[in-house]
Amino acid sequence: SVGLADHGALTAAIDAAIDGAGELREDASPALRALRRELQAQRSAILSQLESLLRRGGESADAYVTLRAERYVIPVRTEHASRVPGIVHDRSASGSTLFVEPLEVLDANNELQRRRDAERREMLRILSELTGRIAADRAAAAASLEALEVVDEMQARGPVTTTFTP
Repeated sequence: SVGLADHGALTAAIDAAIDGAGELREDASPALRALRRELQAQRSAILSQLESLLRRGGESADAYVTLRAERYVIPVRTEHASRVPGIVHDRSASGSTLFVEPLEVLDANNELQRRRDAERREMLRILSELTGRIAADRAAAAASLEALEVVDEMQARGPVTTTFTP
C-alpha cells in the first residue's frame, strides 16, 4: 500500500538552513555564523584602513574603495602611482586610473581571502549534509509522490455516482 511519509524533520532542517531566496542562513550552523561575523569585521577593518589611507594621501573627495579580483583596492591616477606602493589589479578603460592594493593592506586582504575560503568550505559542508539527508529520504519521497499521483488520478476521475432505479 502506498502512503504519505512524514518529511517534517527534513523540511524543517532545510528551512532552518536555507532562506526564501535560496541562500544559506547565517545561523545554518554556529561555525557559519562565526565565520560571517569574522568576515564582516575583517572587511570593516580593511575599509577603515583604506579610507584612512585615502584621507592621509589627500586624494580627491571622489576617491573610493572598490573590489578588484576579490581584493579591496583604491583608484590611483596613473601619474601618482609611485605614491602608493602596492599591487595593481586593474586599469580603467581610459588607462588614466590604476586600481591598487596598497602593500599596507596586503596581509589583511590575504586574511580576508582565507576567511572567505573557510566560509565556502562550511557552506559546502552544510549543503552536503542536507543533500545526504535528502538522498537518505529518497525512498520515502518516492512513496509520497506515488501516493500523490494516486490521489491526483482519483480527483481527475471525479466523484463516483450511481443511479437508483426502482
